[in-house]
Amino acid sequence: MAGRFTSESSGLTTANVALYRWTAASIVQRFADMAHGGKMMSAARIADLGLSKDMTARVLKAFKEPGNFEYSKSLLTGKKVARAHFAKWQDKEAAEAFRQAAYRLGNTIIQKNDIGNMAMWMSHPAAKLLMQFRSFMVGAWEKNTLKSMHMRDPVAAKALAATMGFAGLSYVVQQKIAAIGRSDRKEWLADRLSWGKIGTAAFARAGASSVLPMLIDTGLYFGGQDAVFSHTRTTGQTSNMMFGNPTTGGLDDLMLAFRSLTALAQDRRWSQEEARALFRVLPFGNSIPITTAVSTMVGNLPEFAPRNK
Repeated sequence: MAGRFTSESSGLTTANVALYRWTAASIVQRFADMAHGGKMMSAARIADLGLSKDMTARVLKAFKEPGNFEYSKSLLTGKKVARAHFAKWQDKEAAEAFRQAAYRLGNTIIQKNDIGNMAMWMSHPAAKLLMQFRSFMVGAWEKNTLKSMHMRDPVAAKALAATMGFAGLSYVVQQKIAAIGRSDRKEWLADRLSWGKIGTAAFARAGASSVLPMLIDTGLYFGGQDAVFSHTRTTGQTSNMMFGNPTTGGLDDLMLAFRSLTALAQDRRWSQEEARALFRVLPFGNSIPITTAVSTMVGNLPEFAPRNK
């Protein structure tokens, strides 16, 4: 229930559904283009989808048979698939092979929280603790990072560029929304929307980067250096392996919340920093509607608590 609320309120569910539909339509259009004389996928890419040479020919033949698809004219792409009728395919085996190939390709493009994507060591209690909210990036290590390195083709390069572009765009939109109500909105956005932070966020949120940002920031943490990707996670958790999970991160948040409560007994004004620390430990306290509401409420308070010299 909590996960669903967070996903719905953050807009992730809506974006994910739209992305799945767009990806499915793109896959169907790609095969339609190949069937009507367009550029073919490489043999390695087709084999990776589980299609043999003979089955590929049968699938492409079905795309040209009358009644299987409805096409419309497009100025840029030529024949555009308007509607698919898989139930009308005479070659049922080819229809099933295409559905499986499309499903496999779609789940490679879009990250999915699937236990089948996880390595055996992920079932260990220690791994479950350290890798909470990181199942996508662990699954992406094989599906995206290793596969891209193995293929080393223009498709892999274009996929990296496209996913980084969309990831960077989503980061910018998220930061714009998160800045609503903040008294330091201009300064905060100037920092969060600098080219460096947009670039690191785009890379960290792209599937091909998978666990690399986590490993880099973990190494920097133990080396006494500042993290590079700490601002990139949608959960608000830090990016290193040791403390970037709800259990260890939650303990730190709880300590900060207690400190913020003790500040109420001191002879000074409460700060925005302390108010946010208190709300952060509440259920859904890190969701965008809550954080923007809190920012609006505490906007007239000092930004930071006084520091002891």
